[in-house]
Amino acid sequence: MTLPKGSHAVINPQAKLRLANQAEIMAFIQGAVYSWCVSSGHTEFSSTVLFGGINKDWNGTPLQALYNWHILNKTADSHDGAGKDVGKLLYKFLYEDETRSFEEKTQQTTTYNQSNEYRWI
Repeated sequence: MTLPKGSHAVINPQAKLRLANQAEIMAFIQGAVYSWCVSSGHTEFSSTVLFGGINKDWNGTPLQALYNWHILNKTADSHDGAGKDVGKLLYKFLYEDETRSFEEKTQQTTTYNQSNEYRWI
């Protein structure tokens, strides 16, 4: 499904951050997405591909503020909470991006979880 432009269907992250932190995080996400598009073309990507796996160490990046918020607010699983939040912010960025268009593929991974993959079109 091609993602329509606008933020009407975007779910906000759980972490409540200062606007300055939010702007830095969105710029970081934009850099990651655009780098992926340039280096990998039209292959699929996900939040886990961009910000998990070998990229899971967020120290020194704006994403660390998400994890810190979950630690300070005693979220049951801070890693999971921060990961879900970055996924929501990635989704928000892709919807609001005025430069490129993306399509989304959603897969049910368990009864309660789904995995979203995106592709630049």
